[in-house]
Amino acid sequence: MVPIPGTPRWQGGTSTSSIPTHPSSWSDGNKSGPRNSRTTRARELLGEQEIQWLHPLLMHRLFAPRWHWGLPASIVASYTEHRLLPEEQHPGSLDLPESYAAVRAYFSPCFPNTPENRAGLERVISTLAEQTPVVLVGAREEAPGYEPFEPDPGLPVHDVSDQLEPRTNLALQSRIVGKARVFVCTYGGFSYLGPFVGTQTLAVYSRAQFEIAHLDAIDRIGRRLDEEGTRLFRARHIDSLHVAAPLE
Repeated sequence: MVPIPGTPRWQGGTSTSSIPTHPSSWSDGNKSGPRNSRTTRARELLGEQEIQWLHPLLMHRLFAPRWHWGLPASIVASYTEHRLLPEEQHPGSLDLPESYAAVRAYFSPCFPNTPENRAGLERVISTLAEQTPVVLVGAREEAPGYEPFEPDPGLPVHDVSDQLEPRTNLALQSRIVGKARVFVCTYGGFSYLGPFVGTQTLAVYSRAQFEIAHLDAIDRIGRRLDEEGTRLFRARHIDSLHVAAPLE
């Protein structure tokens, strides 16, 4: 998602007390730390010496009228251009089935670790496995506030989590999702990857503790990215999720 230069009409005329401050006002140290190490790594990969740092908060401020105040979705569409992500040429190798469904499951505030949700996930995976091999991707440790889903040993899945290394895991997971027939994921940021690699995605939740404007945005993006107009993103409550349709 690339911001297109321009100044929206509402900027400057509306209170921004709820919007984070501009990154240039931070005093977090511009010469060292994680940001500097990431910049160094970017230079190595791109072969470029001059790299400009564009902080995501700038985009957040640009779209604040949509996220926080309910203005029309056209604000996002007017300042963005969406494209499918290019496939990594050599991110590594994995032993994958020729055809499969990808699953990235974890527990979060909108999908907490309860017996009902765990049973729902296992039901979805079992149903998928009746139609196609299931490749389970994910991390053994999740970010604070999130818990990994550890499948029952009896579930018919091809778990590649142990084969993912920190240096290449994002590229490999993107490849796995991009080549899948369908992608089932806990609703959250990672589920948004599916449309950007052209894969039909089902995002599951049990508590609607997320921004509806964000869901609306990824739904619209998913419709635009598919040349045939197929909805590439659907969010469903775990109790009502049906996984057969995308595989037909």
